[in-house]
Amino acid sequence: HKIIQTLEELETLTSMEQSFKNYRKNVVNVEPPIIPYFGVYLADLTFIEDGNPDNVAGGLINFSKRAMVYKILKQIETYQQVSYNYTVNNNIKRALHNIPLLDEKSIYRRSLKIEPRGASKHDIK
Repeated sequence: HKIIQTLEELETLTSMEQSFKNYRKNVVNVEPPIIPYFGVYLADLTFIEDGNPDNVAGGLINFSKRAMVYKILKQIETYQQVSYNYTVNNNIKRALHNIPLLDEKSIYRRSLKIEPRGASKHDIK
């Protein structure tokens, strides 16, 4: 199944192993526009926040921490510099606007129906 193969490729690409090594290796070679996987950047920001004090000796601002945060935000900003050039398809736009909104419980029930707990990739409908 092509869908299963695509799912497996995406799982490999976005694997958290070695701090998202596969994703980081691939994203540097992609020309914008791209939609980045924000899980990587959120993990980096969390790591920086939790692993570094806001202040250093003498109560001074930890500029090293701020520089690390800036570096991550700058990476995200580079993805916003180029926009996608596509033509709006009004049929698709209308269809998306007419999708019924579901509450959280309904979404959860639907999720379990499509992907039951403990299901393997091959069990997913």
